[in-house]
Amino acid sequence: MRSIGTGWCVGILLTLVAACETSNGASQGKDATATRAEPSAPNIDPTCLADPSQKVTLDKDIERDFERADAAFDVGIEMSNAGNYPGALEALERAVKLDPMHGLAQLELAKAHLYTDNDHHAMYRALGTAVQLLPTNPRAHTQYAQLAADSGASDVAIQHWRCALLLKPSLADARYAIARQYLARGKPALAEEEIRSALRSDESNAQAHVLLGDVLEAKGEALDAARSVETAAKLVARSAALYRRAGSLYEVGGDDDGADRMRAVADRIDPPKEERDLRPLRKARKRR
Repeated sequence: MRSIGTGWCVGILLTLVAACETSNGASQGKDATATRAEPSAPNIDPTCLADPSQKVTLDKDIERDFERADAAFDVGIEMSNAGNYPGALEALERAVKLDPMHGLAQLELAKAHLYTDNDHHAMYRALGTAVQLLPTNPRAHTQYAQLAADSGASDVAIQHWRCALLLKPSLADARYAIARQYLARGKPALAEEEIRSALRSDESNAQAHVLLGDVLEAKGEALDAARSVETAAKLVARSAALYRRAGSLYEVGGDDDGADRMRAVADRIDPPKEERDLRPLRKARKRR
């Protein structure tokens, strides 16, 4: 069992699906709940399956009790929302036992494991099943991608983030995640393409501008990196650290005026501590 990094947690929190989901990955409004209990056979997309080492074989003829499984799933979601993850884990395990083809139960089961026993293999098994049962569900792919990335399977992670983007092009976080993978692999040019594509509709994302600064710095473009970090600093407004980093990048790029300007702003936000004149302490006189 391996410990999963913080990225996986962030992936769960940032990946949102606006509409209600059904067990087969469809989205529907609150007035369509009557059809929720109608399971469908898994539609496995061959281009977006889990990596072969974690692929789960699905038995379409397996015995299923969708009604009771869905009731257990609802209990699991209620407990998860209340922060009772051990209770959620128990309910969701009961749901997938009653119906292993309940895609959303598999998806939420991985989250419950993350917040309880952090069982790496159990999470892989649940998400590997979920992406096959819910091939058109962006959240299934993004969560599987983050788990794969935290496990060092960069190619698999990028594949599933790409699948999520095909299904939901507005997922800027998926592009930033791909960019981080490319940057870590020493491919800053590819990382830059992803970030700039996302920033076209996400201009106010300060962290994205910081990431772009990292990428441009890796490309040796210090001045452009400084401008990107400065943009992030202005968006955050009160971050002396970002202004000082922008100043350092301007200095590396040979723009001393820009460096002084950034450091002056940083000093106004977080004034440097005044030097104290420390005099030697006098020895206390012995009392008679």
